[in-house]
Amino acid sequence: MVSPGYRLALAAPYPAALDDCYAALLYMKSHAAGLGIRVDQIVGDGEPFYAETVRYIENLKKCGIPASVDVYHSDMHAFDMMQPDTPLSREAARRFNEQFAYAQTHYFAPQGESER
Repeated sequence: MVSPGYRLALAAPYPAALDDCYAALLYMKSHAAGLGIRVDQIVGDGEPFYAETVRYIENLKKCGIPASVDVYHSDMHAFDMMQPDTPLSREAARRFNEQFAYAQTHYFAPQGESER
């Protein structure tokens, strides 16, 4: 797991933090062998805000990483945690679990005995 350091908004305004994360992604991709990672198993994840999501997805695609985002119109941020029993929240949870299972199957590297 890599969690890149990035400039905060007070030090460098938007989109500096996203640019920093994109630079980290490019670094990981170009130095994968030395870092001991596989370029076919780099996954970006997080909960960016809407405007940032568009740029985030664009940057992932520029790196050749398939990317998509689910949009739930007319609902507030974290609706699935505040109202977990609504049909929309259940659908969001189902989609998250489906996507996480896909990532586990396709992107997580097999672990050696010492890493389990």
